[in-house]
Amino acid sequence: MGYNLFSGLQVYFIGLRTVKKYPELKKWMIIPFIIDLFLFFLLLYFTFNFLPAVTTYFVGWIEGAITSLFQAAALDWLFDISYFIFLILFGIVSIIAAIYAAYILSLIIASPFNSLLAEKTLQLTGALPEEPFKIGRWLSFTIKMFIVALLKAVVFLIVGLFAFIIAFIPGLNILSIYITLYMMSLDLFDYSLEAAGYNLTQRLGFGRKEVPMISGVSLALFATTLIPGLFFVLAPLGVVGASRIHAEKMLLKGSSE
Repeated sequence: MGYNLFSGLQVYFIGLRTVKKYPELKKWMIIPFIIDLFLFFLLLYFTFNFLPAVTTYFVGWIEGAITSLFQAAALDWLFDISYFIFLILFGIVSIIAAIYAAYILSLIIASPFNSLLAEKTLQLTGALPEEPFKIGRWLSFTIKMFIVALLKAVVFLIVGLFAFIIAFIPGLNILSIYITLYMMSLDLFDYSLEAAGYNLTQRLGFGRKEVPMISGVSLALFATTLIPGLFFVLAPLGVVGASRIHAEKMLLKGSSE
């Protein structure tokens, strides 16, 4: 199996095929699905109650700043056009920013369960040896992943703030969205990388080496943002799909050694 942009685009379909092949995974998806579903409704509430007003206020502020700067009443028609352009651009950026903020919450709350889901996917696909579930081991693993999730949340917050700032610089809007989605896509793989015992250097190396494939996942994630909240509904499936891709890579590497 080749791993490229097209492979990444299929991440949700790969996850669906994996769940169909290994139905046992369904029970490991329940808790992260419930958490993500709650965040879905939280995001919907924010989107429909606050986003329109915030977007209109911000765009109005930009229009006012441009008007006072150029003092050109004759260009009112241009301001009217730019208003709607800014409205659309800020609306897209704001929705993605809202998804990103909710994603950071998911990162902290659902991380241990997503990590367990990724581990089970690796085990069922033969990439890792299967081990019986032990509550003591799971609690230790949960505490470890909670600490890791907090550290990742800080990194995601810093990168997210940077991406949000540059989103308002003409020409860098697309770069901002790409950075945000790339980070979220890499995190889908990070659960299985952690389960496979990759250290930080190896995980960062994975992110650099697999740019085309992870970019494909980013496009798939972007498609889910077109329907606010859909990303969270499909998040557990994305974890399974990313873990299955990584499992195939591990098996391929093992067979060639």
